[in-house]
Amino acid sequence: MGTKYRNFIYNPAHRLVFAYVPKVACTNWKCVLRALTGAPDWLDSARAHDRRRSGLQYLDQQTAPEAILNDSSVRKFACVRHPRARALSAYLNKIEHRLPGHRGAAFNDHFSRIVAEIDSFRQTCLDSDLYPAITFEVFLRWLEAGSYFTQDEHWRPQVDLLCLGHVRFDFIGRFETLAQDADHILAQIKSPVPFPSPAAIKFAPSGTAGRLRSSYTPACQALVARIYARDFQAFGYECAPL
Repeated sequence: MGTKYRNFIYNPAHRLVFAYVPKVACTNWKCVLRALTGAPDWLDSARAHDRRRSGLQYLDQQTAPEAILNDSSVRKFACVRHPRARALSAYLNKIEHRLPGHRGAAFNDHFSRIVAEIDSFRQTCLDSDLYPAITFEVFLRWLEAGSYFTQDEHWRPQVDLLCLGHVRFDFIGRFETLAQDADHILAQIKSPVPFPSPAAIKFAPSGTAGRLRSSYTPACQALVARIYARDFQAFGYECAPL
C-alpha cells in the first residue's frame, strides 16, 4: 500500500510520467492515459483501475525508476486537491457508502474490512456515548491515530503519494481548476482524446461539494489541519476555518 512510485504511471512512447492521486479525477486520468496507448476501450473505468488488464505501465514495475524520473526528457505531471475536500470525498465514497443503511453495507471487500477496523477503533479508543457510530469525525480520528490501513492511497497525504521533494514535476494541476489544468496537460502530452466527463466514464459523483460545510465541524477542521498539514503547506491551500 505504501510502495514507492506505485501511483506513477509511465508511458515510454510519449516520454511522460503521470502521478495520479485518488479522489482527484484519477479515473479520468487513467482513461486518458489508456487512450495514449491506443486502447479502443479507453473509457472502460473498471479496466483502467485494473493494474493487470489496463495496459498501463507503472513506475514501481520498472527496473530503474530513479533513472526515468531523473531524465529531463521525461515530463512529469500530477493533479492535487484541497485536503478538506479530498478527505471528505474519500470518506463518502469508501466509508459512509458501506455503513449500515447504505447500499454498500453488504459489501465484503477491502474497504469493508477498513470499516470494521474503524469501528473497532471507535469502540476501543473513543467514548461510545459521544461516538455511538462511525461518523466523519470518527474516521478522521482513526486516520490521526495511524495504522496500516490509514496509509491507503485514497486518504494518504498527497505529498507522500507524489514523493514531493524527491520528484521534480513539470506541472501540478488542481482539482479546483481542473477544466483549465486538464486542457493544459492534454495539450502538453498531445492527447488524442478530450478529458472525459464523469458521465463518459460512468462515474457517480460523491456529492462532496454540497456536504463540505455541514460535515466540517470545528473538530473535523482541526483534525484535517493536523493530518494534512504538509499538504496544506506544500500546495498552498487555505487552512482557515470554513
